[in-house]
Amino acid sequence: MGGVGGVLQAVETGKAYLSIAIDFRFTDGGRLHGHSAQMEHMYCFYDPTETDDSTMLDVVHAQSTALWKDRRNMAQGRPLRCITSVNARYARRSCVTSHFTQDSAMQFLVPKSQALKQQWRSLPEGDLVWNLDNNSVPPLDAEFAADYESVRNVLKVGEAFYQYSDLASLHAQSNALMRGTKRDGQEV
Repeated sequence: MGGVGGVLQAVETGKAYLSIAIDFRFTDGGRLHGHSAQMEHMYCFYDPTETDDSTMLDVVHAQSTALWKDRRNMAQGRPLRCITSVNARYARRSCVTSHFTQDSAMQFLVPKSQALKQQWRSLPEGDLVWNLDNNSVPPLDAEFAADYESVRNVLKVGEAFYQYSDLASLHAQSNALMRGTKRDGQEV
């Protein structure tokens, strides 16, 4: 797949399929507490041409400005809106009876500009967010519209199954919910 970022091409070409979609609480390393915690979507993909799904998955995280406290009041499937960043990493496990553990090393898929990566906490929301249902791109990343389109295509694959997603309050719960093998043609 050419590294963890290769999940984009594998999903777009139909080589990788969604294994599970999970919502979890994003606390920004403990900076966001209580009602200020945000919702993050996580999509686990399996690429049978590259890995054995019993021991390794490609994981895509999409951060948004949606608040975790509002998740149960959202439309069915908790649709992904107001996206701020997307990254990819691997999740591995040593055997089929253990939980997956996500690698700490990740690749930021978007944003691309250093200002958006490093100063996002201090920028107005309008400078940060983009959505799946249009061709929006944050103004500071306008030159990277093609990258956003590739990421958007992968997220749409994940979102197609999101009404069946699992909720996890803690990072450890996310790892416990991950699974590999397809189930009855329906992944989540």
